[in-house]
Amino acid sequence: MKPIIIALSIGLLAATAYPANKPRTIEGRITDYSCGDNCYLTITDSKGAKHTGLCEAPQCNAWNDRARMPSNQKGKRVTVTVRRGAQRNDAGEIMDHMDAFTRIEYSK
Repeated sequence: MKPIIIALSIGLLAATAYPANKPRTIEGRITDYSCGDNCYLTITDSKGAKHTGLCEAPQCNAWNDRARMPSNQKGKRVTVTVRRGAQRNDAGEIMDHMDAFTRIEYSK
C-alpha cells in the first residue's frame, strides 16, 4: 500500500509543479530584444519590472528570422499575452520551459 501512496504523492507533486498553461497578460513598453539559440523580448511594466520571454507572437516571426527587431519597435507600448514556451538549444532539443510572449497588441 505504501508504494501506491508514494506514487500518488509523486503524481500530485508533478501536477502542481507545472500549472496549466493559462494565458496571462502584461502591459508595458518593449525595452529589449535579443537572440541566441532562442529570441527573447523584454517588456518593462509601469512599475519598472522587466519581464523577459520567448518571442513567439506572429510579429516575432520576421524579427526572429533576421535575429533583430526593427529599431522603431523599441519603446512601443504593448500588451503581451504570456504562456509557457519551450526553450530549445541549437539542435532543437528542449532545454527548459519559460514564459513566452505569444501575442503582442500595440497600445496608443
